[in-house]
Amino acid sequence: MNRRDAIGVLVSGGAGLIARRVLGSQSGNRELPELLVRGGRIVNADGAQVADVRVVGETIAEIGRGLRPGTNARVLDATGKLLMPGGIDPHTHLYQ
Repeated sequence: MNRRDAIGVLVSGGAGLIARRVLGSQSGNRELPELLVRGGRIVNADGAQVADVRVVGETIAEIGRGLRPGTNARVLDATGKLLMPGGIDPHTHLYQ
C-alpha cells in the first residue's frame, strides 16, 4: 500500500467499511490533483465533527467547514458517512 492508498478516504456506510482510491495519476500534468470531500463526519484523534476534507496531491491540506473547491477539483459528497483522514484500516483475519 502506498501513501496515496493510505490517505484515501475511508467511508463507513451502513454495515461495511469501504476504502476507495479517490485520486488518480495525472501524468503529464504538473498541477497537483485536488479532492474535496464534503459534509462527512470526520473522526480523528481530536474527536468528531461534521466538516470537509481537502486533499491536494498526496497530502491532507485542510479540514474545516464550508471549504470551497479549487479549479478542477474533484468533489465527493460524504453526507451521512464517516471520514477518517489519514486512517488505515487494520483489518485482519487471524486463524488459530
